[in-house]
Amino acid sequence: ARGGTARHAQHRLRGGLVSAQIALALVVVTGSGLLMRTFERLHSVRPGFDPAHVETFWVSLPPGGYKSDTSIVRFFSNLVDRVSALPGVTAVGLTSRLPLEPHGLSPNPIYPENDESFTTKLPPLEFMTSANGDYFRAMGIPLIAGRTFQKMEAEPAGTAIISRGVAELFWKDPTGVGALGKRFRPLPTDPWYTVVGVVGDMRDTSLAAAPSRAVYFPETIENGGAPKQTRRTMALVVRTTGDGPSRAPAVQQAMHELDPGLPVFDVRSLSTVLSAATEQLTFIIIMLGSAAVVTLLLGAIGLYGVLAYVVTLRTRELGIRIALGATPRAIAAAMTRYGLALAGIGIACGFALFAIIARFLRALLFGVAVTDPVTLGVSAGILLAIAIVASSVPARRAARVDPADALRAE
Repeated sequence: ARGGTARHAQHRLRGGLVSAQIALALVVVTGSGLLMRTFERLHSVRPGFDPAHVETFWVSLPPGGYKSDTSIVRFFSNLVDRVSALPGVTAVGLTSRLPLEPHGLSPNPIYPENDESFTTKLPPLEFMTSANGDYFRAMGIPLIAGRTFQKMEAEPAGTAIISRGVAELFWKDPTGVGALGKRFRPLPTDPWYTVVGVVGDMRDTSLAAAPSRAVYFPETIENGGAPKQTRRTMALVVRTTGDGPSRAPAVQQAMHELDPGLPVFDVRSLSTVLSAATEQLTFIIIMLGSAAVVTLLLGAIGLYGVLAYVVTLRTRELGIRIALGATPRAIAAAMTRYGLALAGIGIACGFALFAIIARFLRALLFGVAVTDPVTLGVSAGILLAIAIVASSVPARRAARVDPADALRAE
C-alpha cells in the first residue's frame, strides 16, 4: 500500500534470522579453521621413521607348510636375501608390527633386573615387536646406541633392542648407553633378555599421540620365552632408491618363487600408511568445510536480502532525507552500519555458541587450542568482510535514491 510499512517486529525477526545465520557460520568456519590447523600440525610431525620410497608387504605362512620355527626363519631369511638382490633395493626389513597399522599390536609389561619398584605394581605396557636387523635401516629409524640384530640364523635368542623411551623410563638414560647390557623379562617367571641396542622412538598408534615406547625381539628360533619371537605373519619392508617404477611386482614374484601358494596382502607404500592416519580428519575437514561454505553463502545472501528489502521499504524515507540535506555517502554509511550491526550481533552470538560446543571439538585437535586467537580472529574477519560486501550493494542503491521521485510519490 502507498502508506504501508513493515512493523518493528518484522524487522527484528528478519534481522534476528540473519544474525543467527552468521552465528552458525562463525561456528563452522572456526571449527574448520581449527581442524585445518590441526591437519597442518600433523603433517609437520616427525613420525620417527622415513616413509619415502618404502613399500610394505604382509605375508602369512600357513601352519601346514611351515611346522617348525626353523622352517619359518629359513623362509624369511631366504626371502630377505632374494628381495635384497633386486635392482634398486637398498634395505629389506621384517617386522610383526608396522607403525600406524592395527596388525600385530602387542602391548606387554617388562620387569627390569634389580628394580624393586615393580614388585607390587604392574610396569607400564610397551609395544613388543619381532624384527630383523635391517628393519631399522629400511624404516629409517636411527640407531642411538649399541647394535641391531644379526642375520636371523646367527642372532642368539635372549637379545632385544629397545626404544629411547624405554631406556629413559627404566634406566634413566636418554642416550641409551646406560641401557646396553641391562636385562629384563616380560613376566617375573620368564627368561631374561639382554639389551643390545637402543633406537629412536616412533609415533606408533597415532600421529597425534606421544611417541610409543617399544621393545624389539629378533625373528629367530623360539626359545620358550613369553613373547613369541618366531612369528608366522610378518611385514616385509622394502626401501628403494625411488627411481623407476614400483618394485612391488618384482617383490611379489620373489615371494612366489619361494612359495607359489603364499598369500600376500596389504601391499602399499609406507607413505600411504602415513596418509591413512589422517583420513578421518581429512573427511571431517571436507564435511565441515563444505558446511562452512554453505553457511557463509546463506549468511551473505540473507544479509544482502534483508538490506535490499529494507532499502525498498525505506525508499521514500531515504529520498526525503536526501532532500532535507543528507548526503548519499551518509545514507550509504548508515545502511552499511545496519548490516555490520547485524553481523556483529551474529558474531558475538557465534562466539558464545562456539564456547558451548568447543569441548566436543577438543578431542580432534592437535597442537592447537580451542581458543586459538589466530583462528578466532581470522574467522571473525572473514565474516565481517562478507558482511561489508553483502551490505555494499544495497547501500549504494540507497545512496542513489532520487528525492524528486520520492516527493512526487507523496
